[in-house]
Amino acid sequence: MITAALLLALALPVATPAASGELEQIQARARELEERLREIESRQSQASQRKALLEQQLALASVRVQEAEAEQRRSEAQEREAEVTAAATQRELDTVVGQLRVQLGTLAVLGRPGMAPLLLQALGSGNELPRRITLTLAIVDEQERRRVAAADAMERRAAAVAALSRAREASRVGLAETQRRRALLVETRGRVAAELRTLEVERRSGALALAGVREEEERLERLWGLVAQQSRDEFDDVRLVRGALPWPVANGKVVQGFGGIRDPRYGTMTVSNGLDLAAPSGSPVRAVAAGRVVYAQFMKGYGNVVIVHHGREVYSLYGRLASSFRASGERVGIGDAVGQTGPSVGTEANLYIEMRVGQKPQDPLAWLKPTGR
Repeated sequence: MITAALLLALALPVATPAASGELEQIQARARELEERLREIESRQSQASQRKALLEQQLALASVRVQEAEAEQRRSEAQEREAEVTAAATQRELDTVVGQLRVQLGTLAVLGRPGMAPLLLQALGSGNELPRRITLTLAIVDEQERRRVAAADAMERRAAAVAALSRAREASRVGLAETQRRRALLVETRGRVAAELRTLEVERRSGALALAGVREEEERLERLWGLVAQQSRDEFDDVRLVRGALPWPVANGKVVQGFGGIRDPRYGTMTVSNGLDLAAPSGSPVRAVAAGRVVYAQFMKGYGNVVIVHHGREVYSLYGRLASSFRASGERVGIGDAVGQTGPSVGTEANLYIEMRVGQKPQDPLAWLKPTGR
């Protein structure tokens, strides 16, 4: 009896000081990575504020571009109007000058320009004196009127040419301003996109590193029986490893993605809240992160379903399972099997997975590690 007890004790893994030290080192690495990721999150939060500011700048730049384009169109309209006015005044000036030339020609036939010669000629006309004086005065008045009209036409012509010049300059300035604002808009958009790409690459890299350390930590805890000794309801913040979670099945192929789905036959649109995967029949379906099972039942339309709560209102759902290995209330570790896939015909999906934060479904591809990593 004593010998059997000794053999049983020897068969069980014992947490030696060396093993405990290794686990502490791994946990220290995890804490260090978590701190680094939280720092990145803080920077992301600050970047989000900058992003909001940049979006305002984008909106303002768009308005400025629209304003400059409207101003340019107004200037172009003024330029066209000024061209029409300049052409009209030129025609008017040509008409008045032509009439003045005819009038001067008439005066030249009667005598030298001026009142005195005309009046002297009229006084020598005998009985026709009143009529000739009246005619002479009328000709002189018409000459003065035509001269004034020609001067006015010249002045209007000069004003129209000046207006045309101003309109052309305003159009040129407006075009330059439009081009400058468009360039500013493009530069601002590029700055926003570059900053977001940099932050996401940095966050995803840290998430992958932390996910690897957490898997290593959980494997070592399981090896020494430490996971079974823990009954925690709170779990590590799974949001820190968003984009680095392991896939629920090996060799799974995405058949249908997240979001809107258009039926090619009927042209209708439906929405998928998760991913449809095709995996080899009988493949184990594993939890993408540590958590507690909150649902493990058959659900119409989804078959056997297991839902795991990972803390912080983050849930993962596994549907169309051929069989479920878990009951509600059980704790599962990262990579623990929650069920297995059933038969699959060709490339038809035999596994469905969702990721939700609260009640809001999110694209699982944004949570799972990139394929091949």
